[in-house]
Amino acid sequence: MPEQDKYTVLNVDDDEAGRYATSQILRSHAFEVVEAADGATALTLARKKPDLVLLDVNLPDMSGFAVCRALQADPNTRRIPILFLSATYVDDSATIEGLGEGAGGYLTHPIEPPVLIAYVKALLRSRRAEAQALDAATVWRTTFDAMDNRLCVVDAKGRILQCNEAMLRALNARPEDLAGLEYYQVLPAEAAARGRSTLAGVLETGCRQSTELQLSDGWWDTTASPVVDASGRLTGAVLSSKDITERKRAEHALREAKHNLERRVDERTAELAAAIEDLQKEIAEREMAEKERRQIEAQLRHTQKMDAIGQLAAGVAHEFNNLLVGILTNARLLRTTSEDDLPEGPGQPLETIIRSGERAEVLVRQLLTFSGRRETSLTLFDLNQVVADMQGILRPLISERVTLEVSLSTDLKPVKADPTEFEIVITNLVVNARDAMLGGGAIKLSTANVTFDEKDASRKPDVAPGAYVELSVTDTGSGMAPETIERVFEPFFTTKPAGQGTGLGLSTVFAIIKHAGGNVTIESHVGKGTDVRVYLPQAEGSLATSDAADPGLKERDYRGNETILLCDDEEVVLDSYGRLLESRGYTVIAARNGEEALELGSAHAGEISLLVTDATMPGMGGPELAERLTRKYPDLRVICMSGYAASDWSADGAEPPGIRFLKKPSTPATFFGLIRELLDRG
Repeated sequence: MPEQDKYTVLNVDDDEAGRYATSQILRSHAFEVVEAADGATALTLARKKPDLVLLDVNLPDMSGFAVCRALQADPNTRRIPILFLSATYVDDSATIEGLGEGAGGYLTHPIEPPVLIAYVKALLRSRRAEAQALDAATVWRTTFDAMDNRLCVVDAKGRILQCNEAMLRALNARPEDLAGLEYYQVLPAEAAARGRSTLAGVLETGCRQSTELQLSDGWWDTTASPVVDASGRLTGAVLSSKDITERKRAEHALREAKHNLERRVDERTAELAAAIEDLQKEIAEREMAEKERRQIEAQLRHTQKMDAIGQLAAGVAHEFNNLLVGILTNARLLRTTSEDDLPEGPGQPLETIIRSGERAEVLVRQLLTFSGRRETSLTLFDLNQVVADMQGILRPLISERVTLEVSLSTDLKPVKADPTEFEIVITNLVVNARDAMLGGGAIKLSTANVTFDEKDASRKPDVAPGAYVELSVTDTGSGMAPETIERVFEPFFTTKPAGQGTGLGLSTVFAIIKHAGGNVTIESHVGKGTDVRVYLPQAEGSLATSDAADPGLKERDYRGNETILLCDDEEVVLDSYGRLLESRGYTVIAARNGEEALELGSAHAGEISLLVTDATMPGMGGPELAERLTRKYPDLRVICMSGYAASDWSADGAEPPGIRFLKKPSTPATFFGLIRELLDRG
């Protein structure tokens, strides 16, 4: 019975004074009291289920014993504790009779209040404990019967004490039908021995035992667990049977499947062995065919490579032959013709030699750029200035039947790229346009600021939205078919006759523009000309200035009287730079290789201010020569010259300490400007 704040006591007594006194004692101890003066009233009030009844034996309509019997007979009131109070029947026989009727106690008047309260509380505690025990038993029984497993409780001799509903249904029996039977006796004959052995094992050892029993309705996994009392003494066992029929069926099906699978595997293994043997033969044949195919492809690639190299060599040879005609023919003219008989103006021999040399320099830079052997320096510059400076070079390159129109934007934004490389870009585009107009025409070279939004960029798939500087080269030539446009940027591809084009022009242009973060588009139609547009991202910052272009730089600033050790393994280079240096007042010690330069430098009695050496020479290279000479001349300045990029003679591409790098060929202004920069530094 759960705890509660107040208990209700039914006080039954025909003596009003006595009843009042008893009720007051109870109320003083926080009990609620309901009163009755006769038996009939008491039975009526008892249906409201008070927690306890105080019952006088002598009542006017019936005896207290009769009331007690009536309460005990009624299922609704039989559990209410009863305490007899009597002032008349005070002998032992009355007490025995009262307790025999089911009362919990018998007291006689006069009663001390503490004794009364103690009896009342004792009976209530007993009633509460009984109620709790009944509740627990009800919960246990409900749980016991609700289990799907078949449960059976047996005593220490294996006799059945209780079975849950699942077990009773399986046995088709009532509890009373199983009384006194041993557990194994309710099992089929074929399972009885195993069930008896399992139960005997747990009762003898006190340890859990398990077995699998096959019954008429399937397979059951049965576990016998020991039951012990508070002192640890074995008092019986609980047997729990779980239905494992489906598992057994699955195991059987699995065994069947495994057997069938093994049989099929054996069959397939034999088939696969035969197939593998056939496959191995086929693979061997294919490997042989693949080997032959790779050999043929390698031969084809080699042939294509040699064709491309041949095409490149023929094109370069054609270009250089044209340049050599201009150089050698005019040089011979200068040697065999008196000064007075030489033609004057832009076409005079010396100017033609210089222009041919400059074109050769552009072609070499183009080859180095394409091969990835030329270093680039991205700087801010004005594209208009580059175009304007090149007009003097471009006009002699085109035929007299071709006109060149230059239109430059007045507010052109700066770009970030390599200005020298963009001279190659412009030269190639103009020369290609010229070659497309053998019968004459017009080339228009223009610049502009342009901005593309998402819609504009969608019409130019290779150009992202943004602000650009546009360089446009448009001609009125023969134009190109779509299949030609798709290949114009491929290396070695050319539409010119064999030996008349390197196939490097537009591929070099494409590489330079991409390196600068730009894009190039081509629109062309056969018979209607070509429009090439280069887009470079607009840049912010201050434009770089060139000392060589500085009008305040005077020729006399390049002169000097210092001693310079000059070393180059090419005699023509050694003689040319030697005469050039001597023409500006310098004393020159010339050496044809590193060893000779080291010997002459070590033997020289005076001061050597500067070493000008080729970077790469047979035997001792320029950096090694410089390192050995600076041991004798700690203040020696060094210039290393090379036709290659600095990365070709320096592991990390950086200038070694104390050495300045200069590209060959260079203009006199650049050459002497670097010399004076080093010598004037002190």
